[in-house]
Order: sequence, then structure tokens, then C-alpha cells
Amino acid sequence: MIINRNNIKILLLACCFVISYRLTLRTPLYGFFLKVEAAFLVFVVLFCFAYFANLAVKKERFFPIEVYVISILILPAYSAYFALLNFGQPFIYGFFACRQFYLVLTALLLLFLLRNRIINLSHVKASFIFLSWSCLLVYTILWLLIDPGSYDKKTLRDTFGSFIRIDAKVTGVQGLVFRIDFIVFGFFYYIINYFKTKRTLNIFYATLFFCYLFFFQLGRGVVVAVIMTTFVFFIKKVPFNFKIRTLTIFCISMFVLISATAIVAPEFLKSSTSRFTHMYTNAFITILGQNTDETSTSLRLVEFSNISKHIFEKPLFGNGRFSFQWSGRGSAIVGFFDPSDLGLLGALYTYGIFGLAIFYIVCLLSYSYIKKIIHFKNDAFLLTCSYLLLYYLVSSLADGMMFINPANDIILVAIIYFYLYTEENYCMKTPHAKSN
Repeated sequence: MIINRNNIKILLLACCFVISYRLTLRTPLYGFFLKVEAAFLVFVVLFCFAYFANLAVKKERFFPIEVYVISILILPAYSAYFALLNFGQPFIYGFFACRQFYLVLTALLLLFLLRNRIINLSHVKASFIFLSWSCLLVYTILWLLIDPGSYDKKTLRDTFGSFIRIDAKVTGVQGLVFRIDFIVFGFFYYIINYFKTKRTLNIFYATLFFCYLFFFQLGRGVVVAVIMTTFVFFIKKVPFNFKIRTLTIFCISMFVLISATAIVAPEFLKSSTSRFTHMYTNAFITILGQNTDETSTSLRLVEFSNISKHIFEKPLFGNGRFSFQWSGRGSAIVGFFDPSDLGLLGALYTYGIFGLAIFYIVCLLSYSYIKKIIHFKNDAFLLTCSYLLLYYLVSSLADGMMFINPANDIILVAIIYFYLYTEENYCMKTPHAKSN
């Protein structure tokens, strides 16, 4: 990459998104990046104090996205208060358990930089694409280089922490755990870009990202959410003849990639296929109402049993968020429970119906922006952000990510909003301008 002003902006944006999307979570690097995240949070909080003070002094109106960000920032205190009220957890523990919520301020920082033309949407798009390919390359290399099966479980825990997923009952070590937000982005971007450019190479790129999700991603809900979101895109945006053509090219690309892997790394393909078969066989057995020997399924059933009565007892405002730093007393009250394990039900337990309503305002906000955009409505990056947001809404039913780190979707809403902002403030004055 040639070092120039634009590339520096792209790299700095990529660093901001690495922190905001918490890409190092569960990796051995997280201890270092936790300090970086803390410094970044201090910076964005100070920036937003100045940002809102400037709006107040100038008596400028707050835009809906700014009001929504403020409402999200209330939730850590809201959750901490109800954990204190219901279980006696000290307020400070509950508050810092949701500290990642303040990463939503990255959306306001992004809007400030865009409005003041310090960066533009092409820089943001380039940083997303750069992170997509970087994640795909780094994740794949680590999958190929690290063989968790060669370590005993104690060594794995001490060396890699939760970077390695272990199923104690069945398969032992299952594999590596990564944040796959930008892998999903890469898949959607190249599928959508194919219909803009008609370049077959885009389908091949999309296949690379999908193969990673299908064979290496250790969450079935992610793959289901990606397929469902892609189906919605095909129904709404793709003509019938292109559906057939796209599926044909996609299947051929999958066949070529799998065949090449079988030749170059047969043992790797065999272990990946075994892991994939085990995951989806257990899912099918569970759907049929039968028991499986998979730890993750059993654990979720236990967790739901632990919290179900608390959901029904406090449905409106929830029970608050336990902190793992609270000397394990949360587990003594409700048993082991991580809200992300139960997705929407975990969020309902934590925030109640009122808190969930605040989270889901993002749907109304993004929909209102998208419906007003005319000039850029077929822009590939805009469409990718829109469908990635839909993916978050679907996948959060199972993994609860939009309730754990709302910065993921609010950054996308900020990008969508700036398309509308650009259209209203610039394109209307230059009717012959073309979208990218």
C-alpha cells in the first residue's frame, strides 16, 4: 500500500473500527487492546462532551441519530441501577459491565469527520473493505497454523484463554473463535457489487468469505442469519435471470475452492468437514426435539432454566446486568448465565421490555433514513450497510450482539444517515451529480 494522505486516513479509520467492533475480543491480544480501548473511550467521551456543548451553545437542533445515541448511553446506568435494586450488586460493577456501550460515540465522531470533510464515504468504504480482507487472511492463516488438538486443555486455557472453543463433552477442541463482522460485510459487499458491476470475479470473492463462514465460523446462527439476509436481498433486488446465473457461478466457485483445498490440504478439509457435520447434525437433532451431547446446547438449556422465572417476575424493566467481577455472586443468585448465550431472551432478562424498545428504535431510525434516500439508493456500500444491519437484527435473536455491543449497528446507521445528509445538502443543489 502506497503511503499517502488518503491511505493514512483509511488505516486510522480501520484502527477505530477494530476498537469499536472489538475485533480482538477473546484473542490473546485482548489484554493489550483493553488498555487501548480504555484510552479510546476516554478520547471519544471527551470529544462528545465538546460536541454536545458546541450544539448547546449554538442552540442547534439535535438530529434523531444524536438523540438515539444519548438514549443508548443511558442503558449502562439503567442496567446497573436495576441490578443494584434487584440483587444488591454495587452500581459501579453493573455500570462498567456495559462500558462497551460508550463505543457508540464512535458513530458521532465518524459523522463529525464526514460533515467537516476531514474524511469522506470512500475512505469509510475502503477501511471496511481493507478490514474484510485483512480478517479473512489473518483468520485463515491462524486456522492453518494453530492446531489446538496438539495442546492439552489446561495449556489451551492458560495460553489462549477463550480464543479456543472447547466442547468438553464431545469433540474436545472445536477451533478458534473470532469476531466475524467484517467477514460478513465482505460477503454482502461482493454479492451486492456483482449486481452493480456484473463482474463475475465479485462472486468468487463472495464465495471466499462465505466458505470461511460456512466451514470455520463456530456459530450456526451466524450462517443462518447470513443466508436469511441474502434471501431477502435476492427477493427484493435481484431479477430472476440473475438469481439463476448468480447461484450457478456461486456453486461452481464453491466446488473449485473445495476441490483445491482437497488437493492442497486434505487433512484440513477433513477436520473442517467433520466439525461442520457435527455442528449441523446436532442442530437438526435439537429441532426434532431430541437431546444431543453438545455442550453449547445443553448449557443454553440450563441458562434458560436459571433465568426464566426472573424474566416473568420483572418483564418491564428487567433485572440488570451482572458483572463477572462481582466475586461470582451473580452466579450464586441465578446460576451461570451470560446474556449473549440466549440472545433476545438474555436481553429481555437484562433490560426488560422497556430496554429492548430502546434498542429496537434503531430499526425505525434506519428504515426512515433508507426510505428517504433516492439518489444513492443503489449505491453498493449503502446497500451493504443496510443488509449488514438487517443481518445484525436477525443474528441478535440468537447471539444478542446488538444488545451487547450496540456500536456495531449504530455505526452503520450513522453511515446510512450520512448518505441522506449528502443527498439533502449537496445532491439537491447539483442534480446531475452521480452516485458512486
